[in-house]
Amino acid sequence: MSRPVAVGWMVAAVLLAAAAGPTAAQIQFQASVDRRQTSEQEPIHLVLSVQSVENITRVPAPEIALGDFHVEGPAVSTQVQMVNFATTYGRDYTYTLYPKRAGTFTLGPARLTHSGRVYQTQPIQVTVVAGAASRAPTPTRPGGQAAPGTADPPAADDVLFVRARTDRRQAYVGQQVTLSYDLVYRVPLANVGFRELPSFAGFWAKELFAAQQLNARREQIRGVLYNAAPLRQMALFPTTAGRQRIDPLAVSCDVPDRSAGFGSPFQQLLDDPFFGGGTRTVLVRSDPVTIDALPLPEAGRPAEFTGAVGDFTLAARAEPAEVQVGDPVTLRVEISGQGNLETVKAPPVSAAGFKVYDPKLTEEPRSDDTRVGGRRVWEYILIPDRGGQLQVPSVRFAWFDPDRGQYRQAASPSTTVRVRGSAAPAGPANVASRTDLEPVGQDIRHIKPDLDRLQQPLDLAGSWAYWSGLIAMPACLAGFVLYRRHQQRLQGDVAYARRRRARGRASSRLRRANQLLAANQPAEFHAEVQRALLAFLADRLNLPEARLTPDLAAEALQEHGIDPEVTERLRALLVQCEFVRFAPPTNAAATMDEALEQAGRLLAELETRI
Repeated sequence: MSRPVAVGWMVAAVLLAAAAGPTAAQIQFQASVDRRQTSEQEPIHLVLSVQSVENITRVPAPEIALGDFHVEGPAVSTQVQMVNFATTYGRDYTYTLYPKRAGTFTLGPARLTHSGRVYQTQPIQVTVVAGAASRAPTPTRPGGQAAPGTADPPAADDVLFVRARTDRRQAYVGQQVTLSYDLVYRVPLANVGFRELPSFAGFWAKELFAAQQLNARREQIRGVLYNAAPLRQMALFPTTAGRQRIDPLAVSCDVPDRSAGFGSPFQQLLDDPFFGGGTRTVLVRSDPVTIDALPLPEAGRPAEFTGAVGDFTLAARAEPAEVQVGDPVTLRVEISGQGNLETVKAPPVSAAGFKVYDPKLTEEPRSDDTRVGGRRVWEYILIPDRGGQLQVPSVRFAWFDPDRGQYRQAASPSTTVRVRGSAAPAGPANVASRTDLEPVGQDIRHIKPDLDRLQQPLDLAGSWAYWSGLIAMPACLAGFVLYRRHQQRLQGDVAYARRRRARGRASSRLRRANQLLAANQPAEFHAEVQRALLAFLADRLNLPEARLTPDLAAEALQEHGIDPEVTERLRALLVQCEFVRFAPPTNAAATMDEALEQAGRLLAELETRI
């Protein structure tokens, strides 16, 4: 074989090998974590990485079982790299995993299916230790001794924890237990959110309060001053006897990352997240709560008892006091008080001489900061079937009073109803006799009595209604076309749609602020005014609302040539609202009228200028 031919075969072989290589291994699928040991409070970041020599935009998401963790994500990122004229495509799936409990867990294997092939990662074992967040090592000198002025950073549960409190740890079945959760902290917090909510199995639960923002109060705990912010308050009613366990409530938040230790006070200030310092996300849980649910006693249980537990009153009234045979009498029974209204059933009603129909129920639940209650009203319809003095008997109701630990009963007084007439006739009611039907035909009036006039030809050319209709049709068609164009522009032009809705949204928020003004809620009022102004500017200028601050709003108005005096008034009002929201003064209510009026004037001025 000649040398040129041999060289040609070698080149062809190399090209075939290069072409076959990627086909044999088109995708590399790997898993990695940022740590293999963590605490119950710190998350693990799991990254599933896909690398390929071909474009992988259509690769489906990997499958992985993560039942032992609360999962955020995945966040997806893509990369394209070129090395030695070869292009490599990459895609990373990043999961944030919050442990549900301590222990040793296995992540994966994760599976990925592409082009009929299944790719699988190696499993990763991680360990979650109970207690506080893990600490980073103290900074040391090259010789191995601790650097002067440093100390171990405090554990997370020393400065941040969730407190669970109940008004009682022992309750009867059906008795209310009030459970409160507080976030207790003494470090700056950001991005606070519920991560794990208890299921309250074994209880009938009603939410009394859920925080939308942190409204902390100063509180001294074990000699240390903390901020304590209410998170959630629940009214729980045990449904079965025995020891009932309430799982922890978990909250995630960002705290300053001081794992490198504490230096000078100036350095601590720079580490604060509000000054651009680093943060880390932690997960804090409350302690589980155990409630001993006692069964209701059998001794002394009345026959009328149907399961109501609490403190109730009974009232009943029958009216009218005098009717004709066959006319209805309404018996109104009302039970009100504190307790779970779901356990209050309709009292049985029977009355000799009356036909009793099923009652109509009206319910008005009420709850305050700590107790649940309300009232239930039943309306029974009683139809007397004979004349005379008939008795509507007493209505009886029984319940268990957990504070006294005994059953109680109430009875309404009986009512006498005078019924006129004799026994109601048998057979279907409200059936007319033949004599009643005969004269009906005399009352019929023909729809077209003047037949000759209706048959006269109608002169449409001389009718103003006819010509008005002809002229109106093109106008209606033009209006319909304009409306369709307006709707299409709203759907396709986001900026136009936001400008159109800006004033409406702002006016709605100001009306809500006016309601909060009447309710004397300064913090909520100023928050609503601030949202109204910022949302209006964001919609009119097509800016992201979440990023607007008083200073950024002022800069945006300056860029659009708005009068500096108007810009400064807007910024000052926004700063005032922000100040009252988070640090309300004692006389905040005095300025609410002025703030609402000023906001309305600013919206009217800005609407004509931007």
